Amino acid sequence: MAAAEAPDELFPEDRKKTREMLRIELHESAIEMREDRIAVETGESMVARFSLADRVRGLGFSGETTQLIDLLPLVHVAWADGSVHPRERAAILKVLDVRGMPSGRPYDVMMALLEKKPSEEYLEESIAVLKQMTAGDSNHQKSVVQMCVEVARSASGFLGMFKKVSANEKEIISRIADALGPAARAEFKARMM
Repeated sequence: MAAAEAPDELFPEDRKKTREMLRIELHESAIEMREDRIAVETGESMVARFSLADRVRGLGFSGETTQLIDLLPLVHVAWADGSVHPRERAAILKVLDVRGMPSGRPYDVMMALLEKKPSEEYLEESIAVLKQMTAGDSNHQKSVVQMCVEVARSASGFLGMFKKVSANEKEIISRIADALGPAARAEFKARMM
């Protein structure tokens, strides 16, 4: 098995094309949303074409599954070193299970993102949407950072005893914390410094 590949039982061959098409769809959606967001931020446009609900749908979630957007940073962290370690994948899947991740599109999105690294545009937009969704909720922002650190630590050390976080993972978690705001940044410093 190559470093960037995942176990066959998690990523059945008969659904491979579906997952690839989903990644392409998510990438294209992220590009559109990014262009819209930047146009508003730079003053090129006075009104965003995409509402927050549209942006969440563009990331692959809707309805009750919008609560799962805060799990997308875990995907960022898992891919920080170029591949998803089996223990990182297991940690994310455990969180999905605890949260009651429904089958169907939301589950397919998460599995597609764990199988192959999502585009930078998708990763960027997922953080931008999460920032908007957690604005003013310092506890939620802190919990995102906490989950990111736990996923990063899940892959390290003999039996997880040393719980080290790689430089790449630390950089990604720092970026996520910076984007989410002061509470997330303080949580990062408390856990990583």
